[in-house]
Amino acid sequence: MKVVGSRALLLVVMLWFAVPAMAGPFGTNMGDRLEKFPGAVASGDTPFWYSMTNVPKPHSLFESYLAGVHPEIGLAVIVGLSHTFRNDRFGSSVRTSFDSLKKQLDSIYGEGKLLDVLRYGSIWKEPNEWVASISHNERTYACYWTKSGKARLKDNIDGIMLSVKAQSGDSAYIVLRYEYENMNRFQTLYEQSEKDSL
Repeated sequence: MKVVGSRALLLVVMLWFAVPAMAGPFGTNMGDRLEKFPGAVASGDTPFWYSMTNVPKPHSLFESYLAGVHPEIGLAVIVGLSHTFRNDRFGSSVRTSFDSLKKQLDSIYGEGKLLDVLRYGSIWKEPNEWVASISHNERTYACYWTKSGKARLKDNIDGIMLSVKAQSGDSAYIVLRYEYENMNRFQTLYEQSEKDSL
């Protein structure tokens, strides 16, 4: 009887360790190593940042991704970059996709805080200049999920930012950024690396 019980316990323990950890955004977890992202390439001259077109669990809106991965602490931030919404001066198409994605995120993390602000005195204030106002850094259209904002963050996520960015007066794209709880340490290591190069 004791032998059967110990075998059952051993089986439970083996199954426990065989089950992979629950994955967070885009199928990632805080601390993931670079090996988890085959095909990742260094992103320009910025140390510890990598670009890729595939992640373990992609989302149909995003065509590329950026990841901040340090050898000491692993993954600290993962960013999704959407395709470009072209010929969209009014921002109708990009806002429709943004709003749809926000609803999905709200259902998971609670309602985010939307920030839709046009800088006082901006000349880019006409409806057909909505994207232009973003491309000139005179409008912010973003949503945030934070602990201080009472978001239901999980999977070691420290904060989420969803935003619209623009490349020109009629071309925009969506950025979704997840920062893990080791992001501050990542930033410290990054700054130390920059300092060491001086």
